[in-house]
Amino acid sequence: MGACEFIQRSMGSSAQDALATAVERAQYDHGHSGYSGTIAEANGGCYIAKGYEKGLPKAEAFAAANKLLDDNQTCPDKWGPCGAIPVLEEDGTIKSWVFYGLASS
Repeated sequence: MGACEFIQRSMGSSAQDALATAVERAQYDHGHSGYSGTIAEANGGCYIAKGYEKGLPKAEAFAAANKLLDDNQTCPDKWGPCGAIPVLEEDGTIKSWVFYGLASS
């Protein structure tokens, strides 16, 4: 079995709420049988990426997630938690999160 990288944005008042929404949607779209290569396989929840706790604008959050995956600095385990970066809205609030990591496929 292999692993696929994923980067996905989801709305939520907290990282855990947004992750639950993203996992539920991925399971709806790809099934519940596992090995989907999607965020649905992110076991163990998520953690806020170090250095990004205050958030980034959406485009920068996606770019940071790509860089973290490319550098293989985080999320090395397809069975572990995924990373999360808060997305700063124009008014300075956080209403969504960019998740990234590896998923079993």
